[in-house]
Amino acid sequence: MELQDLKGANLGEEQEITLFKFDKRILFITVQRRLLIIIALTVVASIFAGIYAKVAVKHKWQARTVLLRHRKNMSAQMDMPYLYQEMDDNTALQSIKMRRNLQAVIDTLDLDSTPERLFGSITARKGGRANIIDITVVNQDPGTAVNIANTIAEVFIDYYVDILNSSTQKIYDFYLLERESMLNKIDQANQRLDEFRSTHQILSLEQVTQNKYDNLRVLELDLMTFQLNISALDERIREIGERLSGLPDKVELSASVSPFEQKQVAQKKNELTLLRERYTEENPRVKKLVEEIALLEQNLLGREKEYITDMITIGESQLKQSLEIEMVRYEVDRLSMIKNIEEYTKRIDSIKEDLRQLSPLEKNYHDILNHRAILTAQLQRVENRISEIKIALESNISDFEIIERAIPPRYPE
Repeated sequence: MELQDLKGANLGEEQEITLFKFDKRILFITVQRRLLIIIALTVVASIFAGIYAKVAVKHKWQARTVLLRHRKNMSAQMDMPYLYQEMDDNTALQSIKMRRNLQAVIDTLDLDSTPERLFGSITARKGGRANIIDITVVNQDPGTAVNIANTIAEVFIDYYVDILNSSTQKIYDFYLLERESMLNKIDQANQRLDEFRSTHQILSLEQVTQNKYDNLRVLELDLMTFQLNISALDERIREIGERLSGLPDKVELSASVSPFEQKQVAQKKNELTLLRERYTEENPRVKKLVEEIALLEQNLLGREKEYITDMITIGESQLKQSLEIEMVRYEVDRLSMIKNIEEYTKRIDSIKEDLRQLSPLEKNYHDILNHRAILTAQLQRVENRISEIKIALESNISDFEIIERAIPPRYPE
């Protein structure tokens, strides 16, 4: 009986061992089925991630146009120093992003933007060489970035000559009005001379009187030249004053920007490097910092970069300083001409006093002749100035040229 009990116990133990026996085939089949599910889910997730990155993530594309400046090296005339103007490089850089140029780009390309928004996407700076200017444009569309970069360069070149000729054009208009006025005065002088000759039958005058009138005519011509130059300088000084009134004393010379989230990650990584030099990976502070970095890097995925300004350099406006120096130079020239006018006025008054001693009839006749001669000479002087200014306006072409047009970028920023 005891022997049967022992056999029954042994048989139960064998069945229990057989029931819990490890079967490798079952494990392989189970892992194989789940592995296929994992691979399928990974492929689907990758496809959705690619579609999201293509549609939702907005890249920024940068296009670059290069300008070359040819130095004219033109010498200005001594009596008309304001005729040929040349803009310094800093002034040219700041004039590229003038509101008029930006609005012209918007109108030409039919952009859904404003000059203020377009201003921030355009950067103009000197290249590695002094005569090179780089214009870079950042936009979410690569084609738009290329069009804006090329168009702003073309618009700047077109309007650049207008800026240089703005004061010259005003002087040209002034001389045209002066010529019209002188032609009317000469007609009146001729009528007076014909009436005088007809009434008094005067044909000749003494040489001494003629010499005095000759000297008087030369002096009055010089006086008129100084007065015309002062009028032109006053116009130039007024224009510079208007430009200076709208310029700030301090301007932003440069600024550096960087993505806000990437800067945070970089700071956290630097801090993690310092902690790892002092502690192990199991340290709570190290673990916490690793988790924060992972969380920040995860947040960067699928989000548009936000930029912050690292450093802004503020300094004196070079454009304002240049204009102030130019105004001082013109004011000095103006004071010098005023002194010459005073001196010539005294000499003219002295000659006129001498002429008062002549016969009233001769004096009247000479006055008429002298007045007409002065007007004729003044008209000739004005005609010469008009010709000179017209040639200057027509020949004063832009010294900027596009040497490298923007092309579509291959990769975003």
